[in-house]
Amino acid sequence: MISTDINIVLPEITLAVFSMAALMIAVYGGKDRLAGLMFWATSGIMGLLGLWLAFLEPGSSSAFNGSFINDGYARFAKVVILFGAAAMLLLSQDYLKKINY
Repeated sequence: MISTDINIVLPEITLAVFSMAALMIAVYGGKDRLAGLMFWATSGIMGLLGLWLAFLEPGSSSAFNGSFINDGYARFAKVVILFGAAAMLLLSQDYLKKINY
């Protein structure tokens, strides 16, 4: 039961763990030294998660007694959001360098 639920939400857990790790790396590793690496790593993770979600087997599944529903529309929305966020992050890299952020 719980392992099936965890498998359904594994892409979201992966993104949350990466986000927390990236935050800790940026805080303790120096913002300016690792900025380029973090841009590319975050965009890459978002792109890989988008591909992972896009190629999941079709159908509907739910986790945690119906609290989390994973159907075709939810996967489509997640893929569009992840790819859009990755693209915007990469497009903003030059602008952030220009304004010395």
